[in-house]
Amino acid sequence: MKNICYALACFALGGMISCASVKPTYWQVNSLSAVAGHPVTVVRSPEVVKTEDGATAVAFDGVEDGLLLDVNPILGAEEFTIEVVFKPADAWPANFEQRFLHIQDPANPNRRILMELRLNNQKQWYPDFFMRTDSASLTLIDSTKTHPVNQWAIMTLVYKDRQMRG
Repeated sequence: MKNICYALACFALGGMISCASVKPTYWQVNSLSAVAGHPVTVVRSPEVVKTEDGATAVAFDGVEDGLLLDVNPILGAEEFTIEVVFKPADAWPANFEQRFLHIQDPANPNRRILMELRLNNQKQWYPDFFMRTDSASLTLIDSTKTHPVNQWAIMTLVYKDRQMRG
């Protein structure tokens, strides 16, 4: 079963990353060769697919498929918003934890941002946000805030005033 997705997991995706003092950047994930002009390294076998409205997106099977980019779109930002548009498939129970965005400086693995989803046995998903800084870890997850699988959705992470919300 294919899911349509973004950076590291299982779905189809477009996304927006915005920093407070910087013009918003839209990264459309619809190619296996580049995202927003940045070359990608393809991991395993994601596929370019047509969506219901005729647009193209990248589909990941949820089993280690991914696109790796050697760029940090929020480098130096003190506040930012990351918004991801995706369509999760029902991969429960085989793949109930799906990471689809991972931003990390390879030189400092202690600083990273993750956006993941969790699936349950009722064909639903709920968001899991994680941020690690040099001095703290922040996690936002609530299994009661569920959404149906097989439908397009938007997940948003906002970091502002030293607080993370999703």
